[in-house]
Amino acid sequence: MGSGWLLRPSGVLTGPGLVRPLRRAGRLSALGPGWHDVAAWLLVISSALIAAKDTLNWLTGVQDEFGEKAKTAPLGALGALGETVGVGIFVAGILIAL
Repeated sequence: MGSGWLLRPSGVLTGPGLVRPLRRAGRLSALGPGWHDVAAWLLVISSALIAAKDTLNWLTGVQDEFGEKAKTAPLGALGALGETVGVGIFVAGILIAL
């Protein structure tokens, strides 16, 4: 993996270019601010879970997490579910507002 493993994007919020569109989605959404908070927290927690999974895979020397049936798969699954639900809340709010 080398020294660039920290720079590898792994979650929804790791790219700074995605924060502005999420802010805009919150403004366009017809849902209340409580829903925006839930969606944002889901994205933050999911990103942390995926980062933890990637770090544990790196520390334990996993080269191919799918081929080796990595023990960190539940972290990735929870992270993917949370990201999907969080983004889904933003998308639903925008679609309702249309």
